[in-house]
Amino acid sequence: MHAGAQRYGLGLWGLLVFCTGCLVDADNPCDDNQVEIHGGAESTGCACAPGAVPDADGKGCLLCGEHEDAVGGVCVCMDGYARTTAGAACEEVADAGPMTEDAGDEPMISGPTGVGEPCETAADCAAFDATFCQNFQEPHQCLLQGCAVGDVVCPDSDVCCVIDALPQLAAANGLCVPSDGCVAPGMVVEP
Repeated sequence: MHAGAQRYGLGLWGLLVFCTGCLVDADNPCDDNQVEIHGGAESTGCACAPGAVPDADGKGCLLCGEHEDAVGGVCVCMDGYARTTAGAACEEVADAGPMTEDAGDEPMISGPTGVGEPCETAADCAAFDATFCQNFQEPHQCLLQGCAVGDVVCPDSDVCCVIDALPQLAAANGLCVPSDGCVAPGMVVEP
């Protein structure tokens, strides 16, 4: 192919890519589940609409499911709802109130299993509700994980602590720790 024809072809190709990359609907520049952000009279970009969170690639937004709210960029269960397992839909939680052995035929309500059990690996916690093995500092113990996304509800004596500094802690989606146990770089969140 002649060098001039190659340059012409490349130039035409570049112009085509440049122009098609600029096609934006002036009336609706944002994707589904996004709203336009305005700085004065001009649009300054797009953000997730209420009830939506950034998708996995960060380029669009996904609506939260039924009985979920968007909190801190994740979908969490609304008050009175919880997930039975990680990734499950939020279901209504029956509030039976505290029960004691004197409650007659009513079953006793107990807390989550395994919280505070000693561990060295995740396998040591696998049989419990508290499935995360905190083995970074003493005491090594099983903790509840997923509180920031509504997978679990922390006991009243604990707070939900999100630690994004280490990938294995960030993947836990929040750990239930004693109220004085969420130290920097951790951040207490209210799901």
